[in-house]
Amino acid sequence: MTEHDYRTTRAYSVSDLNELDRLLLGELPWAIYWRTRYLGIPYHITDPKILKFGSTLHQMALEPEKPLVDEWHTLEEWETLHRMLSRLEEPIRQYFTNYPCEVPLSGTCELTGLRLKGKADCDYFDSLIDLKTTSCRKYDSFVASFDKYNYWRQAAYYIHLTGRSQFIFIGIGKTSPYPIFEVTLDADHPKILSSMKQVHALLKRAKVEAHKSNGWFPSSWFKKENIVLY
Repeated sequence: MTEHDYRTTRAYSVSDLNELDRLLLGELPWAIYWRTRYLGIPYHITDPKILKFGSTLHQMALEPEKPLVDEWHTLEEWETLHRMLSRLEEPIRQYFTNYPCEVPLSGTCELTGLRLKGKADCDYFDSLIDLKTTSCRKYDSFVASFDKYNYWRQAAYYIHLTGRSQFIFIGIGKTSPYPIFEVTLDADHPKILSSMKQVHALLKRAKVEAHKSNGWFPSSWFKKENIVLY
C-alpha cells in the first residue's frame, strides 16, 4: 500500500481525529479545511522541512532497503542523520531488525462502528513502537512534550485500535549527543486513560459529523495523488 493509498483509505486515523479536534478548538480555520478538502491541497501543521527530516530517519532506521531522496537534505543534515542512525544502533538491533516495521493496521471501533486505521513503526509482541525525533535533551523534557504533540492521544488511539497492552515511544535527540529516550506506556497509565476519553469523544463526534449533509470528513481522504505532503 502506498502512502497515498493509506491516507485516502476511508477510515479514521489518529491524525484525522487531531484535525477534528483542532477544528473544534478553533486552532484550524474551517476555511483552510474546506480548501484542503475540495482542492486536495494539504495544509501543514508542522514545518515540511521537519517532516522530511523525520521521514528520512524513519526510512533509514525502519526500511534501510528503500532508496533515499538525496535532494531533500543538505550535506550537514545528512551528516546529522547518519550520526543519529548510529546512535539508534541498539533499538534497531533489538526491535527494528527482528520485528515487523511499517505495519498497516485496521479495525472497527466497537463504540461507534467507524472504520479505523493506523500504521505502526514496529510491531513488538504485545506492544507497538513509534520512533520520534525530538529537540529535547533530557528524558523528563521529552515526556513533557507529549501534551504539545498529542503523543498521549496517539498511544491511547493505537491501544483502542488494537487492544494491545503497551505502547512504546523511542525518542532520539536531533542535536549532539543525540540522546535516546525509551518510554513504555501501559494501557492503564493515568494519562492513557484520560486520553482514551478524548479518543472516544472525538470518535463519537466524527460519527455525528458523518451523518450531516455537509459535515466533517478527514481532509486526507480527498488528497490528490500528484500533490506531495512535504
